[in-house]
Amino acid sequence: MVFPTLLIPKIRLPGFACTGMVLFCCFKISAFGATNWVSPSGNNTTGNGTATNPYATLQKAIDVSAHGDLIILKSGNYAGVGNQNLTINKALTLWSEAGPGSTTVNAGRQRILTSTLSGTNQSLIIRGLTFTNGYLEFNGDWNHDSLIRLNAGSFEFRDCVFRQNEVKATYVTSNLWLVGTASGDANLARVTIRNSLFHNNTMGCGGWVNSIGGGGGAIFWAPGNSLMERCTVIGNSFYSSTSGNGSRYIAGGGRADSMIVWSNNLS
Repeated sequence: MVFPTLLIPKIRLPGFACTGMVLFCCFKISAFGATNWVSPSGNNTTGNGTATNPYATLQKAIDVSAHGDLIILKSGNYAGVGNQNLTINKALTLWSEAGPGSTTVNAGRQRILTSTLSGTNQSLIIRGLTFTNGYLEFNGDWNHDSLIRLNAGSFEFRDCVFRQNEVKATYVTSNLWLVGTASGDANLARVTIRNSLFHNNTMGCGGWVNSIGGGGGAIFWAPGNSLMERCTVIGNSFYSSTSGNGSRYIAGGGRADSMIVWSNNLS
């Protein structure tokens, strides 16, 4: 089975328009292991993961999959238990059937996902999804956390939208990221984000104490071998949610290339 190249229609944001953005190249399902389908109208009890009888939630599809499998998301809004605070510990590919304009993962004011793989030789690939309504508070002293937490492995996000998510530091030396790794060791984790949109997210960053230091926040933080490429970062808000003004930035640790960064608010 071969999926055709897809185009998303014009995206309209305040003062911003993009037409004809290519989302997918052709791919063959035979390149993967088993294929499991999921749909908001599916059923976790009677479903068997086929296109005509899909599972209902992402976590169910993840749990029944094995390393190397493909999960295809049918169009719809994925919300509620089984679609928020996801746990992924397998090398999988999650692919939307119709692109981010039609496929939304609503985290319900919880963490979006946590993933742990066995080193950078195992990969998690997520393509063509919108992630929204995620929320994380963190009060770690000289520590960090992220709404999409990638503990170990090789991770790729492509053609995704991250919109209306929020992180909030509640301790002055905390660091919070929207997408980030637990380790700065390039031998443990590598992240690539390509052709994706970050819009209207709120970053409540750690603060600063004179002569001591403090925390901060970022859209993206990962080891130096990581890459954020051809992404648009627009209309996001950065502020210190504790005392003082901590570090606030778009991408840290890795490399950012060919980016559009526009109309973000720093306060």
